[in-house]
Amino acid sequence: MKRKLCILLSLFCFTTASLTLMSGCNKETATSVSASSFSCTLESATETLIVVKVEKTVGEETLADALALLQENGALTYKIENGMLSSLNGKTNAVDFSSCWMVYSSDEEFTDASWGTVSYKDMRLGSTIVGVEVLPLTDGEYYAFSYDTF
Repeated sequence: MKRKLCILLSLFCFTTASLTLMSGCNKETATSVSASSFSCTLESATETLIVVKVEKTVGEETLADALALLQENGALTYKIENGMLSSLNGKTNAVDFSSCWMVYSSDEEFTDASWGTVSYKDMRLGSTIVGVEVLPLTDGEYYAFSYDTF
């Protein structure tokens, strides 16, 4: 009887530990959303890295429009304050900005890699030179939000 109890307890602990480890792993969400003029996919979301790919656009939308559409469809939550992305999925910038959300893109026209890069799917995405409210969407490009500590 004791042996069965030990085996069951060990199995329970192993399962609990496995689930805990898996909850911290990257979740491939692949949530696609569309509006009349553009579509995008939330490709990946972890606590500190969120990646969006733009499928198609007429060229007038901004990254803020993509965030709004993803939020409307329940794929993520965000907040912009004073022109800066201040919160994504409940993770908020530090008051002293020692840790905050930074934006990166594969669209080299609107990035400066000397300001920093982030890796995603064998790509190096550069730090954007403009904010999400003015950063235009481009077909096929990736946009990453990384919670960075300085």
